[in-house]
Amino acid sequence: MIDIATAISNAQEYLSKRKRKFSQILVDKIEFISDELLVHGKFEDQKKSVWVIPYEVEMFDIPDVYFIEMDAATGKVLYTVGPHGYPEDREQEGFE
Repeated sequence: MIDIATAISNAQEYLSKRKRKFSQILVDKIEFISDELLVHGKFEDQKKSVWVIPYEVEMFDIPDVYFIEMDAATGKVLYTVGPHGYPEDREQEGFE
């Protein structure tokens, strides 16, 4: 299982690779959840232990918060969810 520092590093790398603009990762709000039922992507309806990593995207007056769901065993990003759905659904790269 990866530790929180590795999860943060992987999240930053993922956001940079996807060229997503964000103002900050909300480090104090990161959560570890064991046996989370995944709700999207190729692992939908499966249970995995995950790191949930929130980050802010600057908007007009109030930032939007998005959440990265990361496999705690491998450090691989499973999907991202935000106020407008799943960014991977709109990105050319899709899901990894």
